[in-house]
Amino acid sequence: MTKKTFEKILNISIEKGKKENIIYNNGLDLINFIDEYQTIISLLFKSIYGESTYDIISDFIMDSINDELEVNKDNYVISESKTNNIIADCSTLDGLYEYCEKTRQELISENYKYDIPDPMSFEDKIKIMEQMFK
Repeated sequence: MTKKTFEKILNISIEKGKKENIIYNNGLDLINFIDEYQTIISLLFKSIYGESTYDIISDFIMDSINDELEVNKDNYVISESKTNNIIADCSTLDGLYEYCEKTRQELISENYKYDIPDPMSFEDKIKIMEQMFK
């Protein structure tokens, strides 16, 4: 994905989220109408960048919507667990894009294919609920 396209998608998502927050704060819940579009975007990002990288993208969008990106800036510094060497600073659009593209190249070399997980059965949901309330 080009940087221009990446930035455009993120900026549209951020602006959309800010508008949705304003509408929600004024008493109108649009989740049933907008959730499908968010699902489409998340599936596309997951198929390109992988699930763990999508989590970073999603957090970046949410923090940008809520004007908390600067406050949570340290959460976007990715470092090696053993050496603490910084791998990437994803607290800016440029840094996030560079990290995502690096990850995409690694996924391509590993022949990564994203597959939509099967929905949980009703029985599995009941089992989880039972375990939660033991």
